[in-house]
Formats: sequence, C-alpha cells, structure tokens
Amino acid sequence: MSTKKVVVLVVIGLILLIAMSYCTGRQFSKLAMSTQSSVIITDNSWLRVNPSGLIADYNEVMPLNFMGRSSANSIQNMSAKITHAAGDKRIKGLILEPGMMQVSLPALNELALAIQDFKASGKPVYAFGDYIGQGDYILASYADEIFMEPSASAGLLLTGTSVNAMFYKELYEKLGIKMHVIQAGEFKGAGEPYSQTSFSEGTRQNIADVLSDRFELILGTIAENRALTKDDVRAVFNNREDLFIRAEQAVDMKLVDHAMSRIDMLAKMEADPEKLVSIADYKPSRKMPRGDKIAVVYLSGNIAPGSSGYNQSLISFAKVRKITKDLMANESVKAVVLRVNSPGGSALESELIYQELLRLKAKKAHTGFHGWRCCLRWILHLLRGRPHYG
Repeated sequence: MSTKKVVVLVVIGLILLIAMSYCTGRQFSKLAMSTQSSVIITDNSWLRVNPSGLIADYNEVMPLNFMGRSSANSIQNMSAKITHAAGDKRIKGLILEPGMMQVSLPALNELALAIQDFKASGKPVYAFGDYIGQGDYILASYADEIFMEPSASAGLLLTGTSVNAMFYKELYEKLGIKMHVIQAGEFKGAGEPYSQTSFSEGTRQNIADVLSDRFELILGTIAENRALTKDDVRAVFNNREDLFIRAEQAVDMKLVDHAMSRIDMLAKMEADPEKLVSIADYKPSRKMPRGDKIAVVYLSGNIAPGSSGYNQSLISFAKVRKITKDLMANESVKAVVLRVNSPGGSALESELIYQELLRLKAKKAHTGFHGWRCCLRWILHLLRGRPHYG
C-alpha cells in the first residue's frame, strides 16, 4: 500500500474518531438531562444547605449533572440562592448541614452575610451536624439553634489556626542540587523552604501575627454568635481535655443547643423530610437586571501564561483580556469589582494583566455612573500558606 493511501486512511480514521467522540458526548449529555429528577418545591419547604469538601469561590463552568446527580455549588452561587430564598414564599426556613467543608474565612463570611439576610426576613435557621469540623461549626454558629448527633461516635473538632511548611534544603543537598533563590525585600519568605531548614525570625513572626489575628477573629465570631465571651471560647480551644467534643459536652459548653438526632430535630421543627430541598436543586428565577450594572469578575488560581479558555485554577492575561473586551463593549456596565483569589505567580503575566486593567479603567472612567469612576477593588484572600478552616 502506498504512503499516500496510508495517510488518507489515517486522516479518515481520525475524522471518524472525532465524530464518534462528539456523538457519544452528546448522547451522554442528553442522558444526564433526561435522568435528572425534576424537583418540585411546594409550600412549607425547607432549604437544606449542605456544603462539603473543597468549595470554590466561583465556578467558571458548572459541572455536568450526570445520572441525576446534583451539580456542585460555589460560595457565590450558594450565597445568591440563600438570599433569594429569603423572599421565596415556598421556603419556610433554612437547615444548615455542612459536612467537613474546606473553605477560607472570607468565604465563610460571605455565606454568613447571606444567612443573616435570610434571618432578617423572619424565617428560622437551624443547624445540624455529626462530624463537625471547625469551618462547619463557624457556619452553624449563625443559626438560631444548633443540633448535634448524641452518638458517642459523633464529635466537634475545633483546631484553631496553623501553617505547615515542608523544607527541602537537606534533600537537595543529598541529591547534589544547589538551589539559588533570588528575592527582593525584607522577610520575603517564599524561597526559604528551598534554601533553609526553618523559617527566618522575620518570616516566622509575620506568619505568627497573621495566625493570631485570624484566631482572634474566629474567637470573636463564635463568641458573638453564641452569646459567649471570648475567654469562654478561648478556654474551649486551649483547656479542654478531649480533642473531639461530644454532644453532651458541647451543650454544657453552650456551643450547641440540643444533643438530638436528625430525625428528632426534624420532628421538633415540624419539618417534613420529603420537603427538604437541597441547595444544589434549588433554582430560583434569574432575571437579568435592566439599566446600569456593576460587573463582578472572579479570578482564581495561579498567575501564569495560558489560553483564554475556561480554567478554574489559572489566571492568565489571555483570559483577562477576553473578559475586559466583553466589559468594554458592554455600555451598560459602568463599574467593575475584581475579586482575586491567588497565591501569585508570573511577574510578567501580572504586569500584562495590570496594564489591561488600566485600559479597562480608562474606558469605564469615561462612561460615568452617577459620578462614580470605575472601581477595581482587589479582594486578596487565601494567601499562600493560608490555613483552611475545615
């Protein structure tokens, strides 16, 4: 067989393979949509907020609802749904059931604001847990009442704040590798794990100050929500005998209100288990507002060169450029709030992004918004070495 025929056959095979992959994907998508159960929300329903695992601030692409499984929620999505449910006459109240979720303290605060808006509507908010992590408990503390599984196998774990770091200098020395760290500025500690066997005193003090501030914030939040003093809460963290706090102990410490099973809790609330609506299945009506708008842009991940396509873990100039072009072309967008969740990355890519944002600012400054200029507000959280409250 000639080389020309082989090439033609290979090309035809590739085309057929691509076509088959496309058709298979379409069929799976149709199957997922057809098997997804339609959730009917009736009067006296309860919205069940049950976040677990690592939760993104914002999902660029919502995952496929495959075989009827509910899609994942982001902090932004859940907050919007909770706020909307406050005015939904079908929703009687809110049940918080977080399960060992991993989120930052700013993300918890964002959910808390939505819960407080919900409570302001006069509707009740209850929380339940069995294995309760620190982030779970901070979220639950915003409820009117907290219920905890009375089983001896259940427990509440409060761990405070901490940072773990791995140092590689001795490993590299054994491998014959010499690491050269270039840094500018005092106490720039990002390269220390590669060139030292412990943090320098300045870096250690900086980290200690951050952890102390966050710990005091956690103490204050729990104390305020549970009508306790900060010293009372501090004693729970520092002086308790057991690592896991059982339900009876949590009640005595005034950390929870009831040592009660979930079934008994629902009975006490007069809540029909068939009328619990998972927040992933709750789909409020969304209408695009008319008139002038403020755009909120979420950028998450490392800063590095990349394509303009969707990538939840990457911030690139190409992606930012695609977003800013859309914003510049949209005359109804008069201001921009930029939310950045990043440990940092490429200095060059950061400079290109910065220049692009300046062009956006200049463009929007001419549109006017009742005397406002374009607001580019950098909300920097989840820094490198950050503790998780999970």
